Formats: sequence, structure tokens, C-alpha cells
Amino acid sequence: MSFLEHQYSLFKNLFIQKNSNSLNEADDYYDNLMNDITSKLAAFIDEKKYTLLNVVTSIKDDITSVNDENRLCGLEYLSIILSNIKKDTLLSNECNVIFDFFLSKILNNTIDFYCFKQILNSFKIILTFNYLQKSFPGVQHLLQFIQDEYNPNEYVALVRYSIFEILNIIRINGFIQDEALYVNAFLNVANGEKDPRNLMESFKLNKIITSTFNKEVIYSYSQKLFDVLFCYFPITFKPPKNDPYKITSDDLKNALRCAISNCDYFSIDAFPNLIDKLTATSIIVKNETLKTLKDCFLKYHRKSIAKYWQPLWDALKNEVLRGSNDEFDEEYKVNNYKEALSVIKTLFDRLSGYEGENFNFDNDLLKFSFEDVKHNFENNKNIKQSADIFSTISSINISINDKVLRLVLPVFFEPINKSSEMDMESIKLILMNMSLFLKEVAIFQTEMSSHSAITQYKDELLVFLTRNLSSLSDNEIHIKTLSVFQLTYLIKIPAYLTKDEIYMISEIVLSLLNSTIGVNKNIFLSCLDCIKSIVSSNYSDVVKDVILSSLLQNLRTAESNQIFDKNLKTIANITFSCSSLTSYVAAELVDYIQPSSVVDLESCFLVLSTVYTIIDSKLKSATQKDSVNTVVKIRSSVELREIRNELINPETIDSLYEAIFAYDQIFDHDGCLEVISLIFFTYSLVLTPDERVLFCSKYIKPLMEQVFGGSNRLSILFAKIYAALDIENDVLPAELVFKNSLSVVYKTNNETASVVDMNYYMMVALAVNKQKDLISSIENLIEIYKNSNHNIGLMFWLAKGLCLSSHKECKNIITFLLNLLDDNALGDQIAESLQILMVNIPIFRKITFLDTKNLNINSLHQQKVFHLMVPILINKYKETDDELLKSRYLTALSHILKSTSVNIKNNFTQDLFPLLVSALDASASDVVGASLQTICDTFVSQPEVLLSHVDTLIKKTIVLSKVLKNGPKVRALSLQTLLLFVNVVPINILQPYKNTIIKGLVPVLDDPNRSVRKLAVDTRQAYFDLGMAIA
Repeated sequence: MSFLEHQYSLFKNLFIQKNSNSLNEADDYYDNLMNDITSKLAAFIDEKKYTLLNVVTSIKDDITSVNDENRLCGLEYLSIILSNIKKDTLLSNECNVIFDFFLSKILNNTIDFYCFKQILNSFKIILTFNYLQKSFPGVQHLLQFIQDEYNPNEYVALVRYSIFEILNIIRINGFIQDEALYVNAFLNVANGEKDPRNLMESFKLNKIITSTFNKEVIYSYSQKLFDVLFCYFPITFKPPKNDPYKITSDDLKNALRCAISNCDYFSIDAFPNLIDKLTATSIIVKNETLKTLKDCFLKYHRKSIAKYWQPLWDALKNEVLRGSNDEFDEEYKVNNYKEALSVIKTLFDRLSGYEGENFNFDNDLLKFSFEDVKHNFENNKNIKQSADIFSTISSINISINDKVLRLVLPVFFEPINKSSEMDMESIKLILMNMSLFLKEVAIFQTEMSSHSAITQYKDELLVFLTRNLSSLSDNEIHIKTLSVFQLTYLIKIPAYLTKDEIYMISEIVLSLLNSTIGVNKNIFLSCLDCIKSIVSSNYSDVVKDVILSSLLQNLRTAESNQIFDKNLKTIANITFSCSSLTSYVAAELVDYIQPSSVVDLESCFLVLSTVYTIIDSKLKSATQKDSVNTVVKIRSSVELREIRNELINPETIDSLYEAIFAYDQIFDHDGCLEVISLIFFTYSLVLTPDERVLFCSKYIKPLMEQVFGGSNRLSILFAKIYAALDIENDVLPAELVFKNSLSVVYKTNNETASVVDMNYYMMVALAVNKQKDLISSIENLIEIYKNSNHNIGLMFWLAKGLCLSSHKECKNIITFLLNLLDDNALGDQIAESLQILMVNIPIFRKITFLDTKNLNINSLHQQKVFHLMVPILINKYKETDDELLKSRYLTALSHILKSTSVNIKNNFTQDLFPLLVSALDASASDVVGASLQTICDTFVSQPEVLLSHVDTLIKKTIVLSKVLKNGPKVRALSLQTLLLFVNVVPINILQPYKNTIIKGLVPVLDDPNRSVRKLAVDTRQAYFDLGMAIA
């Protein structure tokens, strides 16, 4: 036996063993051994030690055998060897011979069905060999076989897929000599295909043929190529579980849509068929038809589309007229109304400007279509749909927009010009539909020529809109709101309105804001949007001169707190909407407190609070934030200056500084001094490190002697500015602030911290945060605790400064403080003070500027502190029987929970639950409220955790909702918990409690608090409806 015969014998034994293994458990094992044999032989052929002819000769008996198994083994052996040899090993003649050999297995009605898979695999390999000639006749014979003799219905999907692969390889490697033959072969293969993977190949290959083949060939076969596609339209396919090919329904739909829309020759069949499909009742069929039409419009020649413009328009128009904007199908997640509008837009866009035989866009499609729906505008029938159609068309480009407006504006203004007094409903309809068109004009942001339709109708528009605002009754809120919105659109059109017209509109807006309907939410928001547009159009000077100056004057002349509050809130909201006005408004509001030495403290506090709110809001919108109240990143000096210039100017800061010392009432008022200090803090944040040094030299250094000489109210301002200073600064080194602040604390030694004392505690906290080595061990902290005469407030602020930076002594100081909960004298104060560690405070905000920062803040500090404290509290609660201590632990826990985000609390829900339930019996309403809030949060995020405790919670929340001493917040939370159960608790669990809850909440219907009463009504109604079918 020769070497080659021996190798084949080994292979054949493995092949037989593999096929006799019915469980297929060792297939990979046999495959690997067989591959080792064939790989070695392929390497010998590559090295010219053997020829392919030698191999064929060694197996000739089997590959020509009448025995199916022997023949299958021989052809498998040969196929694998072919797959392993290099592409350039076989010479042209060898390629031809082996190709012809495999052809002989299938031609002349002698198809070797049993070995067909191996034969096809061999063709796929040989077609990739370098030296198989492109003109080799055998390839054409193979295509002839596929066209004439191959019957797809006789083979499984995997074999049919191989035929698609062969067609692709023939095309890619340039073997096509006769495109017509290739197309016919493809059509035979594609006909009747049902397998998703094969259909994907069919659709893709169809598209390639219509993209790359000779136009004459495509044209002659276009009918058949279209039919083999459209017979699947619209394709429906639900992928099986664990589909190895990961083919989705959308993949097939997209591939079919791309193939249908790819060939312009398909238009003669596609448009009539798609128009017909559009009449289907199925939502999904309509949607797929609309999407396919849109793709066809985008890809077919305009000439082909123009031939069918009228039936296409009729079909699409009717689709819109039958629908509505809110026609969203929840099951299929489609909106055919919007889709149809989008398709109409594409149709008009493609045909715009096209001039063809018997077709002119303006005179035929545009004019005809408008005349077709014009009666809808005139008769108020389907007016919304008609307006949607033409406003969508007007959004194509500015030229078409103008053409559409020339058609619609005369129709809108005809009834306005005819009648001096129109009914309110007609005015409302005109406004609603006109807004669709004006909005589109504004979106283009293009200056209008004097000949444009919108310019020619400017006077009519302004008269109509301003008359609605000045002449109609204040009861017509909807009309006035719509009119303001239309004016806003006009303002947004670049250079459309003159400055005088902007002044006029500003005065109308001011009049609305000052009127009795100015408090209406819709009116107010529309006015804000209008003002924002005026500012965006570079007319901020008009807003200042007309609107803000009047509102600011109203502050000084307000005859009641209500009027004062309304004007101040309006100023603030305008500034929020137009942040570029921040610096101006801040200066004007600060000026409000300057004129006299007699200051209305309540008004002063409100004004200062507004100043702080608008500049803080501006800062947050202008900078990057990595987490809540923690990190602000500024990347360049230019960016910093831009932010500062829009925030607050230095003169305003000077005025505030002077006000502190000029007015004793402000200096002595905690709220006013605190807010001014926060303004200084915010301003300090947008100074460069060098500018902060100068700032401190001017405002802070002169105060140091007073601040550190003894307890002084100026510490409120000092602490805020110190918080904004860089960690490494020479003006106020951390060690200096730390020692001097502690010295003041040691002298005052108050048991209960005042606002002033608390600011000294903050300075100590800021100092240890800025310079970590100020505290090296827990002993340092205990020493401070003793020297301060057991000052709990100081210790908690120290702990906060350390925890923010995740200092190494964090765990020790928290453990130390929690152990003091058991102290009879200090325990209650410790419990109350725990919230200091969790709450976010404005001045503990890190700002990074290039390589500098003002504080050391770990973004996960809250989570770490919570995870340190809560396990200790849970263990303490479980280990004691002392009810007083239990109550104290619950109070401590409540103060931690109410300042902790839900995602941090979730990890401890299971362990916390017994404590949360016990807390519902606490006498302190804060404790009860925090517990209820955590329970509500848990039901939203982790409902499964609490489902087994529904009985307990229902009984306790019903009782809590009726106890007046709990306060309205707790009563409302109790009702919210019961209401939440309806949405998250399975109905079979909740149903037995239905009547108990409905009856139990009857007393709450008489609650003195209106919001609680309303919540009780809503909760009872939800339980009345429980288990009932809602029509």
C-alpha cells in the first residue's frame, strides 16, 4: 500500500467511525484527526512532493464507486484537501481538470444527490484558485446547470445557501461571461426561497445585479427581478430563539426595501403595487409600504416618479386625511400619520424644480395638490391634516416654503379681511394652523427678501396678532397664548422685524405680564419664550429698556408683598431663560438695596436670594459637572473669563461688600449675610488662582484680625471665600486657618452651635480637607474633642471635611461618633448631627482649573460614609433591648436616610427593613417621614424586596394617614405609599385589603390640609378601581 493510499485508509476509518457515532458526541475529535491527515497532504502538494492527480489516483475507486458511502468519503477527502492547499498551488490545467471532474458529477441529468454538498463545497474552493482562467468554459457550464437542471425545491436550506455562495464567488472573482445567463441562474435559485438567511442573500444579490450589470440586461429582466422580490412584500418573519445567524425581522425588511428601491426600471411595477398595498388595513403593512415608497422616491429617477405623481399624491393624501398626529401604535411602535407626511415631503422634494414631458412641479404637483385640499381650509374640514401636509412640504427648503406661503396665506387671511368680527373658534383655528407654517419659516434662519410672501404679509400678520393680544377679552387665554407664539416665530426670522416692531412686541409682552392673566402658566411661558427670542435676536437692549426696567421699577413701587413677589419671580424667570442677562439683572437687583439706610429685610433677603439663584444657575449651565454639587471643571482662562463676564461684574461685588458694612440690618440678618457670602463664593469660583489671591487681599485680609480675634459674624463671609481658595495658596494657608479657627472655637466653647460658630466649624473642616496631614491619627481628633469641651458640632464638621476626601481616619472618627450615641447626655445631639455627613452643601464644591483645585473631594464619599455608618447602626439596634436607645438609633438612621440617594440605599434594603417598620411607630415625625420615604423609594426600585411585608405596611400607613400630629408631610407619604401599592403589588395580594383601605381612609377625606384630602380621594379611587376593567 502506497503512502497516499495509507493516508486515505486512515481518513476513511475515521470517517466511518464518525458517521457511526449516532450521538455526534465525538465529532470534533474525529474532525481534528481527519483535518490533520488532509492538512499534511495539502502541505505535500504545496511543496510539490505530490500532485493533486496523485491524490485523485489514490482514491479513484471510491470517488467513482457506485457505493454512496464510499463515494461520499472520497469526495469529502478531496474537498477538504482542496480547502487546505494554497490558492496559487494548482496550475491552470490542474484547475480545469478538477473543475471538470466535479462538473461531471452534476451535468446531463446525472446529479450525484448523495454527494451534492461535497461537490458544491469543492466548486466554492476551486473558484477561488488563482490560476483558474476567467474565461474557463466550465464556469459557464456550471451556471447553465444552475439555470436549467438545478431544482431548489429538492434541497435543504444549507445546500441552497451554497448555491448563493457560488453565485457570489463567480461574480466577485470575475467569471461572468454572459450576464443574461447569470441572471437566469440567479432567478432560478431565488425562486420560491423561504429560508431567512438565503432570502438575505437573494435580496442582496438582486440589488448587486441591478446596480452593476449592463443596463440592457437589467431592463430585459427587470420584470422578473422585481417579481422575485415583490412576492415577499411585505415580509413577515419572527426569528427563532437562539438563531445562530442573528437575522432579525428588520434586517429582512431593510434588505427587501433596499432591493426594490435600487432599480429605476422597477418603477413601472413598484408604484402601482405599492399604491395598492397602501389600501391595506394592517398597520404594519401600511408602515412598510410607506417606508418603501420613501426609499423609491429617494433612489428612482425623477422622470420615473413624475409619471406617477398624481396617483401617488392621491394615495398619500388620503392616508394623511384618514389619520391623526397621535396615531401611534403601541404594539408595533409606529406612527403611519407621521410616516406618510415624511413620504409626501420626500416626493415633493425629489420633484421640486423638475421639468419633464407633461410635468411642471409648480403648475402640476404643487398647485394641483393645494387646490385638491384648499376646500378643507375654507370649510374647516380636515383642516389640521391639510395644514400638516403643506407645512411639511414647506419645510423642504426656503424656496418651496415661499411658494407654499403664497398659496396658504391668502386663504388664511381671506376670512380675516372679510369680517371685522370673527368668532373665537375661527380665530383659534387660523392661529393653530398658521403656527405650523410660521414655525417652518423661522427654522430656516434665513433673511427674507422684500418679494417673499412672508414679507408681503408682514403688516397683516402683525395687525392680526397684536389685535388678538390687545383687543380680545382676557378670557381668551388660548388665543392670546397662540398669538404670542406666532410673534415669537416672527422674531426668530432673521432681520424680519424692525427695532420699532420689536419695541412694540416687547410692550405688549410687558402688558401681558403685568395683567391679571400674567400668572397663567401658558401665558407666562409663551411670554418668556418670546423674550428669549428677542434676546437671541440681539435685541437684549430692548428687553432691558422696556421689560426689565419696568419690572425692576415695580419692585420699588409694589403696594403689596404679592405684587413684589410676582415681579421678582418674573425677573428671575426671564433671567433663567436668557442667561446672557444674568450680570445685568444681578447688578440691578443689588442696586435695589442701596438707596436708603432703612431696608425692608424681607424684601432684601428675597432680592439677594434671587441674585444668588440666578448666578448659581448660570454657573451650573456654563460648566461641566461630574456629580451633584461636587465637581466643576474649567479648562482655560478664556472660558473662565467668558463665564465670569456673564455671571456678575466686579462693581456688583463691591456694592454687596459695602452693603454688609453700610446696613446693620443686613449685617445682623443671618439670611442676608449668608446669601451675600454665597454670592462671593460663586464669584470666587470663576477667578483664576492669581485673581483669587488679589480678591482675598482686597476683601478678606482686612477681616482676618476680626474673624480670628473672637467669634464674629464676618466668619460667615470668610468661610465661603476660603472654600473657593486653591488648596495650595499663600494668602490663607490651611494650617493658619485650622489653628486660628480652633482657637476661636476653644474660647467660645458653646454647647449649641450658633450660625456664627458653625462657620468656624466649617473653616476647620475646609482646612483639614485642603491639607490632609493636619490630622494624622484618631488621637489628634480625640484631643480636639477634649480641648473643645466635647463640642459635637465641631467633631461632625471635622468628620465631614475628612470624609469628603476619604481620609484614612474616616472610619475611626465615624466609629467614635456613633459610639457616643449611647451617651445619655450627648446621644440625642449625635443622632441629630449625623445628617451633616450626608447632606450636600454648596460651598463643599470642588472646582478644577487646569492643574489646580480648591478641595479634595472623592466622588464616592457619600456611598463610603453610608456603608460605614448603616451596618453599625443596624447592629446596635439588634443588640440592645433599651427602647430609648432603639429610638435614638432610629432617629440617627432617619437623618442619614433622608439625605441619601436611592441607589446608595438599595444595597441595604433587606437589612434596613425591620428598622424602617419600627420607625413608623416613632413619636418624631421626621423619623416616620424618612422611613416612609425610604419604603416608597424601595417599592419603586426593588418592589420584590418588600412584597412579603404588605400586610404590616398597609395597617401602619392607614393609621399614620389619620394622625394629625404627624404633620401633613407624613400623612401625605402614608397615602402615597398606599397609592404606590396599586402599581407595584400584584392584584391577587392586594385585593383582600381593598375594602379595609377604602373604609380606613374615610376620616382622611376631612383632613385640614387640601393636598392630603386630594391624595386621599385619589387613593380611595385607585382601590375602588382595583380589579375592575376600565373602559
